[in-house]
Amino acid sequence: SFDPEQPLVEYLRKEGLTGTKVSCGEGACGACTVMVSQFNLLAGRVEHRAINSCITPLYALDGKHVVTVEGIGNQQLPHPVQERIALLHGTQCGFCTPGFSMSLYTLLRNQTGGLPSEAEVEQCLSGNLCRCTGYRPILDAAKTLARDNAWNSGVGGGVGCGRADCCRLAENGACGQPSEDGNSSKCLTKAKFRKYDASQELIFPPSLLWSRTTLSLARQPTAASRTSRIYRPLTLADLHAVRASHPDSALVAGGTMPWRNEGKDTLVYLGDIDELKGVDLVGGAPPKLVVGSSVTFAQLLDRTRSMLAPGIEQIPYASHITALHDCLARIAGPQVRNAATIGGHVAGCPSASDLLPVLLALGASIVCRSMAGAHASPQRTLQLSEYVSGSMAEPNDMVTEIHIPLPSETPSGAAVYVQSLKQSMRKANDSAVVSCGMRVCVDLSTGKVSEATFAFSGVRQDCHVLAHETAQMALGKLWTDQNFIESGLLEQCAREIAAQLTPNTDRAKYRVALATSLLYRFWSSSCQALRLGSTPNGSGAEQLSYQPPQPVISQQTFAPVMEDTLIGKGEPHVSSLKHATGEAVYVDDMPPFAGEYHLGLVMSTRAHARILSIDATKCLAIEGVYPKLFTAKDIPGTNLWNIRKDQEILSSGEVHFHGQFIAAIIAKDRETARRAADLVAVEYEDLPAVFTVDDAIRQKSFFNDVLEVEGGDVDQAFEHSDHVFEGEARCGAQEHFYMEPHAIIVVPKGEDSEMDVYATTQSQKRCQEGVAEAMGVPMNRITCHVKRIGGGFGGKDSLSDPIASISAVAASHAKRPVRAVLTRTQDMRVTGQRHPYLGRWKLGVNKNGKVTAFKVDLYSNGGFSYDCSTMVMMVSLSSCEGCYYFPNAKFTGRVCKTNIQSSTAFRGFGACQAEFICESMMAEVAEKLGIPVVAFREMNLYKEGSLTPSRYPLHDWTLPQMFAQLQESAEYEARHKAVQEFNAKSMFRKRGIALLPTKHGITFGIRSFNEAAAMIHIYLDGTVLVHHHGVEMGQGLHTKMSMIAADALGIPLESVYVKGSSTDVLANPTPSGASFCTDLNGGAVLKACRALASRLKPYRECMPSSSFADIALAAYMDQIDLSERSFFKLDKIPENFADKRGFDFFYYTQGVAISEVELDTLTGSHTIRRVDILMDVGRSINKALDIGQIEGAFMQGVGWATSEEWMLDTQDGSVFTRRPALYRVPTAMDIPRDFRVAILEGVEYKHSAGVHSARAIGEPPLFLGASVFFALREAVKAATAQATGDGDIIHMDIPATCETLRMACKDNITHIADMIEAQGLLAGSTIQRI
Repeated sequence: SFDPEQPLVEYLRKEGLTGTKVSCGEGACGACTVMVSQFNLLAGRVEHRAINSCITPLYALDGKHVVTVEGIGNQQLPHPVQERIALLHGTQCGFCTPGFSMSLYTLLRNQTGGLPSEAEVEQCLSGNLCRCTGYRPILDAAKTLARDNAWNSGVGGGVGCGRADCCRLAENGACGQPSEDGNSSKCLTKAKFRKYDASQELIFPPSLLWSRTTLSLARQPTAASRTSRIYRPLTLADLHAVRASHPDSALVAGGTMPWRNEGKDTLVYLGDIDELKGVDLVGGAPPKLVVGSSVTFAQLLDRTRSMLAPGIEQIPYASHITALHDCLARIAGPQVRNAATIGGHVAGCPSASDLLPVLLALGASIVCRSMAGAHASPQRTLQLSEYVSGSMAEPNDMVTEIHIPLPSETPSGAAVYVQSLKQSMRKANDSAVVSCGMRVCVDLSTGKVSEATFAFSGVRQDCHVLAHETAQMALGKLWTDQNFIESGLLEQCAREIAAQLTPNTDRAKYRVALATSLLYRFWSSSCQALRLGSTPNGSGAEQLSYQPPQPVISQQTFAPVMEDTLIGKGEPHVSSLKHATGEAVYVDDMPPFAGEYHLGLVMSTRAHARILSIDATKCLAIEGVYPKLFTAKDIPGTNLWNIRKDQEILSSGEVHFHGQFIAAIIAKDRETARRAADLVAVEYEDLPAVFTVDDAIRQKSFFNDVLEVEGGDVDQAFEHSDHVFEGEARCGAQEHFYMEPHAIIVVPKGEDSEMDVYATTQSQKRCQEGVAEAMGVPMNRITCHVKRIGGGFGGKDSLSDPIASISAVAASHAKRPVRAVLTRTQDMRVTGQRHPYLGRWKLGVNKNGKVTAFKVDLYSNGGFSYDCSTMVMMVSLSSCEGCYYFPNAKFTGRVCKTNIQSSTAFRGFGACQAEFICESMMAEVAEKLGIPVVAFREMNLYKEGSLTPSRYPLHDWTLPQMFAQLQESAEYEARHKAVQEFNAKSMFRKRGIALLPTKHGITFGIRSFNEAAAMIHIYLDGTVLVHHHGVEMGQGLHTKMSMIAADALGIPLESVYVKGSSTDVLANPTPSGASFCTDLNGGAVLKACRALASRLKPYRECMPSSSFADIALAAYMDQIDLSERSFFKLDKIPENFADKRGFDFFYYTQGVAISEVELDTLTGSHTIRRVDILMDVGRSINKALDIGQIEGAFMQGVGWATSEEWMLDTQDGSVFTRRPALYRVPTAMDIPRDFRVAILEGVEYKHSAGVHSARAIGEPPLFLGASVFFALREAVKAATAQATGDGDIIHMDIPATCETLRMACKDNITHIADMIEAQGLLAGSTIQRI
């Protein structure tokens, strides 16, 4: 049996098809993408759609064909899509990869005449999120299946792979193996891959081809059911019959918004009624586009795209179709557009609708009828404005059609222009902050306005806004009167929008300024389109319709590796094919254990409060719930966890942040467990709460540690400095947003309190220790297993501990396995984020621009417990000077104690915050001194052997070399001049370019963590099994360990296998973090393999022609041990803060980036035009993996510096950005349009400490993402200088969101917004950045 209302992904996974992943649960990330095929009777063909299975109910799939990632290929015979993504490095952690595979597969299946274009490939992947790769390798791999890609249209008519060093162009075979005869007719890289052949694809099942049987899906009510009966009518007559019997039934079409039972026991699915699925251009006066209510956004988008043929600009309704197309193209992502219907959207009247404003501007009407009576009522036509206002709608009205008038001619002597405009916080797969549909009719003889419509969404939370007063003000006015527009109409619009804002709206001031800016852009565009005269220079009218970003081009530069050498080669991730085919197993992919229960967590809804009572009566009454509520008193051992044991596993009486664990229940299935946990009633007594760094400073709410690093005499140096400057800089929090949420399975073994724990953790030891302490048993009874995790970035370093402990308590009590999987919302509420920072700095400089003294006071928001905040602050204080030599320095750090979830480890671990504060200071001081910031940075760079403020020397310091080398290779000076020339000509589009260096110190701050162990087994068939301490989380650790082992033993890479990590094989594993995994685990693996190689050396010398299997057998027969356990350590005291010295890093990974951006100053939207990165990674073990880490870290840094804004509602302490729809990680459309990455080559290292002289690469490139921030800052400077006529110092903090950027570009519109705020017309909001 199954529940027809359950999401498709739940059904698939219960059936064992776990390749389809669950990441967000709300259709916002694409990890759950599958292909759904259906025969379209109207079109006479099979249509394929990529949809989000996490929001698609089963009842919507009757009569359709569902294809999952398992259905298109496997490791042995992968589909070309899977093979290209896997082997061309398009996967790291792999959790998102099946979704990307299915999105691209569906695009190929829909091609009727060959391959798609590169632009179509990028667009089809815009609804899929990836947190690891930075998207570039995914796009490059996918575009090898595009018709206009060099792979298919380049060298020799597509024989080559398109690379400049293609072996078809050079004798050295740089991109592949040279052929034996040297006369290969094909590119040897390309020849490794299967050719795509559409004729070999799965056919649509004939049994479904003409299956048109009306079905009623009926079931009896159950405790877990929301409805009792579901109908799927296929005709309007069938629909009327159902509605006649069930007049109060709920109507559902696309199913992209979860339907909530409001006392109705019947659901009717409309998605298969062909009479509601037509899109027709109907003649008349005027002609109109008639759209059936069950037409999807994608279908209407396709129709409008087909209507935008060359020459359409000569047709009177050109702007109408263009506006509709532009709107549809930017709504959500492709998967949602493929399912969501126009009628469902209109009937639901969502307040954030991008479509309704455009339909209102187009003068759309709807056709509706009541289906509830004994006889169907006649059709009624209403203006859309009447329907959405509710003034003319009747209770049982059902929308059947939407009519969009398309005037074949305009009124005599008049011209009409319609435009859709939208601004969201990122370029794709995002809801609008404000979107609008605007229409104006101008009398060409007088230039005056005869009609106007200005419709907005994103202003009110309950409905759209029609700016009637603004439109009325425009009537009869000269439309080309710029003075009227700027001094009258814009202010009227701003005031009208401000008056309509919902109380406590986030970004209120930005919404007002943005709506007003969009009106200004519409005015400018309309004047140009209607040729009404001159418009302001570069007013932004150059793009009259939405233009998607240009396809990405990329370049990866590194020296080739000798063929007979394995170390350094760009081998694909060893699990890449498993990732792409869905065969890689993550914790929640493991088959259910017999009798398994699921955990439901009761979480605090207060930021700081005493718990007065807990009532589980309603919860425990639900069928399938285990009859016990687990609270703090049920924990048999220690109810404390975290590094300093200062946080309770389950709160015993007081909660300290919104989301803290209070209690837990277990139930027969996941949905029941979650629903039951929500029914637990908790009564609180609220206590005062502190949220921000500023509040904590005012209230002196700090943790006890006060940390200092000091070198030289700062006070004396300030006295002798020619200039002394002071300021501050801030950077906000960042959510890890790993694609795989936390998941735990605890399996009691039945004797001696033994338990197996399968965890998504970066620290097996800590998880094992936490469970043992909570259960009050020795650690040797608890085994923690980790095969792989779907991304971590530091966020899975510790939180798995309390979840595993709670699960263990429940499993012990029930004597059954317990599975705990957090929802994305739960995960974002409780896991902690990157620490927000405030830095108050003081800098002394001499006349020649040399820094003499630097002092900074750092404050971080640590949340309510220590976690690793002290260690993060230590790293910050050891990194404060960035890449610069400051002879006298003093750094002080305090961690603020607040009532948010404890901030925790995150890729960069305090270094990026400290470097940002330093670089922000350097930029501002350079401007105050009148020195180009690049010159100011360069003259203060460290030199080889310089002492850091912690009084440690720098060795192998290559950054000055890279600083100069990248400027030359990236043509910085010429591009900087071109940017200035562009800015002089453009009014509302400004460009910026910035160069930024970074150094990242490598060490674990705890001495005992700078170690690792490995166990190597050689089997008699010549294969090798490797165990080591590290956790594979996408960084390619197992791949590098396999390469190190294969190279040391002299065997093929495919002969080595890494099974995973388990505490019963190797005890006390070091946490996987600090970018140190390869150094430590690689050292252990290399040590063990060299020992084994030494044992086998005599046999190899005696048996030079024998296989490795024969050599192993010979040694075995001589009773030689073919297993080796090794221990590797770096014995060094990592820090000496007692003596005011920071970390003594083992070495520094260094890099430089140049970023160029273009900023739309009216909206804050921006495009990263080009990025050049040069990194010193030492002697890379795997250059392809290292480049992937560089790109992925860089884009995560871009997100931190620009779009990712973590916000809190200070009214109750809840995380406001707790969903992917509100927290914007970059998409594939946000990456640099020209992305160039190079590895420094040809350097002689004298002090290199890494295994094979490689340098850590996971974290160091992240800060280079801030180069985009500093480039945007340059663009804002240009805009401000133009507006104010002076060169005021620009101060901006991280993240520089669209809101930050728009409001920083001061102009008449921001002045209006400031004035409205000063007059008290903008209500304050409790939603704010932390």
